[in-house]
Amino acid sequence: METDIEQDGTNVIVATVGTAAQTSIYKIKNAHIVATNLNETLEAQEVTYDKESNTFVSGVKIWRVKGEELVSSK
Repeated sequence: METDIEQDGTNVIVATVGTAAQTSIYKIKNAHIVATNLNETLEAQEVTYDKESNTFVSGVKIWRVKGEELVSSK
């Protein structure tokens, strides 16, 4: 998606692919396209972008099975 993540009037491309979300930012800098993989930068398995709050979310909640239920593992 094309969005202004820095809120400076310049749009960048935020691309998220895969079941375990791999998110990258693409922007033009000095007439070249520059890409940043946020999963590598944040050392996270999953990174997503929330356009409404203009934030990136990293990490996943860990669940375990207890009996026949899924319970949050902290």
